[in-house]
This record gives sequence, C-alpha cells and structure tokens, in this order.
Amino acid sequence: MSRGDAGDGRGAASAARVYGRSAQQLQENLGGHLRAARVERRLTLSEVASRAGLTKGFLSQLERGESSASIASLLALCDVLDVSIAKVLERASAVAASPVVRRADRKTLYLGGKGVIDELVSSPHDRRFEVFETHLEPLGSPGDDLYSLGAEFGFAYVLQGRLEFVLKDASYILRRGDTITYSPRDPHTFRNPSSTRPAVVIFLKSPAVF
Repeated sequence: MSRGDAGDGRGAASAARVYGRSAQQLQENLGGHLRAARVERRLTLSEVASRAGLTKGFLSQLERGESSASIASLLALCDVLDVSIAKVLERASAVAASPVVRRADRKTLYLGGKGVIDELVSSPHDRRFEVFETHLEPLGSPGDDLYSLGAEFGFAYVLQGRLEFVLKDASYILRRGDTITYSPRDPHTFRNPSSTRPAVVIFLKSPAVF
C-alpha cells in the first residue's frame, strides 16, 4: 500500500467519525425538541406514546437521543404534539450545524418592564433550554407584578451588582456570585435594588419559553 492510499483511508475514517458525531448531535437535538414540545403541553411520556402508537420506553430513549425514529413515527409524534415536522427537523439541523453563538450575533429581546435588556446567549434553535444575559439599569425590573412561565427549571447567577428576586411570598437579595434555583411556574419577579449601579444576571430556563 502506498503512502497515498494510506492517507485516503485515514481521511475516509476521519470523515466517518465526523459524520457520526453530527448524526448523534442531530439525534440528540431532535429528541430535545420533542421533549420540550411535550413538556410545554404538559403531557406525560405515557400519554404521548399511547396516542402516537409507540412504547413509553422507545419515546423516552428518543427524547434522550439514544434512539432514532422513522419518518412515520416522527409524523405520528408531531401530530400528537401539534407541531410541524418540518420545523422540528429544521431546528434540530440548525443546532447541529451552528453550535456557536458569537457575541455579535446575539439576539436582543425586550420582554417587558423598564430598564431591562435581555440578550439570548444560547442558540435560538435549541428549545431544550435558553440562556439570557440580562442587563438591568439602576432600579430596572420586568415589573412589580408576579408572573409565571411555562418552563420546568429556572436558574439565575449574578455576574455584576445586586439582584432582588421575589419568589411567591419570599424576597431574596443576591450579590455578585450568588445563585438561585427556582421553578418558573411559581409566581416570581426580580429587580435591581440599586439606584446607582447597574446589574448583570445570567438566567437559564428549561425548556425554552421565548
């Protein structure tokens, strides 16, 4: 075998490994999107599996990215979850193709309130979770009224300044480096208690809401 033949062989093997990782990533992303859609509709694994004509065990593996599904199975699941299969596949492919979000490409959202700017730092295509870098001007807040969101898990980490986080009937003052874990379904709100200094907070929610 010549050195040229050996090189071609290594190239093919390398391409296969890269393709394998990409396919696995697509599988995991697809499962994550299906799970997010199920959780958003407050359906159990058993309910969705039964309506789609699948087993609970298979659906659980699919959501974890441990199994692949046929087009027929995906169509059945999307019908039960009332989502477009084209959109689900498009989002899963986009996440795999672009895992990096550059600072210059961040999406800035205005989600209400006063003196609050939310920058989406995670991929907008990945609905398994979302991460915001939230900038609060002095006394900035989404509002005094408590609100709830349709996510299962919430987490906040103070990067700069202070944060007053109100959760149901309790209020917590967080300083730089402090964190709080909460359920976004519980009534809550937050604000920058300082009248002179801005604050920066990382918020994570799963699955994605916005």
